[in-house]
Amino acid sequence: MMPDPVTAAFRAVVVDHVCFVRYYTVISPTLIADVLRIVGEARRKTKGPLYYCSLNDESLPAPTAERQKLMVPFAVQLLRSVDSMHIVFEGNGMRQQMMRMSMHAMITAARLAKRLFGYEVGDVAERVFLHPDVPHFLARVGDKLEMPRDAILRAAAEGGVL
Repeated sequence: MMPDPVTAAFRAVVVDHVCFVRYYTVISPTLIADVLRIVGEARRKTKGPLYYCSLNDESLPAPTAERQKLMVPFAVQLLRSVDSMHIVFEGNGMRQQMMRMSMHAMITAARLAKRLFGYEVGDVAERVFLHPDVPHFLARVGDKLEMPRDAILRAAAEGGVL
């Protein structure tokens, strides 16, 4: 487990082959630079696959249209260092379900654009996945990890991201 960098905007911890990032605010250029630096360090220190897991709790506001424009370039940059990007929208409220549905629609549209028109954004979308919680994420990548899932959950909780 790597040390857990903390800023007012997010907290990150690397456990096994997973870089967990818990966001406390919506994405910004400064936040993107900080996260990319941490993920880059994790990539250099991790042999084998590296998975990025974004944790977004119920209190996180939806990003403005201006901030949404930062998301695709951020994902493209991020996916240069990780094998796949996993976004966890925690909670079962209507707002969280709507956020998951709208994100799912954007990813599906990007995948369809790739199949129909060969757009590069589809390459990004093929490696982006949505999850309702961390156990669901771990079920998807668990067979590629070295530590047992319960140990990863404990370490992530000790690192302050769960």
